[in-house]
Amino acid sequence: MAISSYARDMFSNSSTPLTYHYEHRWQPDPNNPSVNINPNATLPAATQAPGNNNTRFSDFYYRNVNYLRLKNFNLAYNLPSKFLAKANIINAQVYIAAENIFTLTNLGIYKNSFDPEYDASNGGTGRNFPITKSQSMGLRITL
Repeated sequence: MAISSYARDMFSNSSTPLTYHYEHRWQPDPNNPSVNINPNATLPAATQAPGNNNTRFSDFYYRNVNYLRLKNFNLAYNLPSKFLAKANIINAQVYIAAENIFTLTNLGIYKNSFDPEYDASNGGTGRNFPITKSQSMGLRITL
């Protein structure tokens, strides 16, 4: 997967930089510009200059993405009929269902910005919506 476009160039198309752009950028010391003062720096310095290091093609932005995702989870329990008969209920079921409960990935600082199944190198912009999670639970009753 290639981290591309908006995801690596914090000022692309005058966009607002993402939090990880600021937290992980190389920051020069005001007294000695060749020294970095950000201990979390894993990205080039923030700059809007044409041809800056954030937009250059390099293997720095390629990631071998491994991930494990629990996409769907469904659990149902049918209540015993001996308890239901007294209330004139034929069947009752309690259920819970969930989608995209969790994803473990090696995307590091990009983990909240990318779906590991999404490949930005195939024409995508590199910025996409976070993975949607949903949960539901309920009770089904047959009278």
